[in-house]
Amino acid sequence: MEKLTWSPAYSLGIAAIDRQHEKMFVLIDSLEAGEIGNVRSEEFANVLNGMIEYAHEHFQTEEDLLRKYGYPEFEEHASQHLAFLERAAELNYDTVIARNDTPENTLVFLRLWWHHHILNVDVRYRNFLHDKGVR
Repeated sequence: MEKLTWSPAYSLGIAAIDRQHEKMFVLIDSLEAGEIGNVRSEEFANVLNGMIEYAHEHFQTEEDLLRKYGYPEFEEHASQHLAFLERAAELNYDTVIARNDTPENTLVFLRLWWHHHILNVDVRYRNFLHDKGVR
């Protein structure tokens, strides 16, 4: 899969969420710019840790909005966030124990997950929140 680059196609029309999604793309890009050939790269591990922490903050923002307005698919949506955090933690652990394929697997996972999640999952709450006046 190609590099994950922010474009208007990813916009939900909800400013706070769009800003966070765009920042997530920047964090993923910074992982790609790191030393992915060196599995024990401290730089890679530090950026991955920061990206996981930021994802947790983003998910909290998103879930707070969805909960506040009574989004009917809230539980399913939140479970996808939890699954992401669990998989990202596994990949982070794999980096620490120096599994040879970890950096590339991590980047593929991140690109695919965020691309799919925004365009196929987050997009489902867009109209719901717009109808509630959230922009």
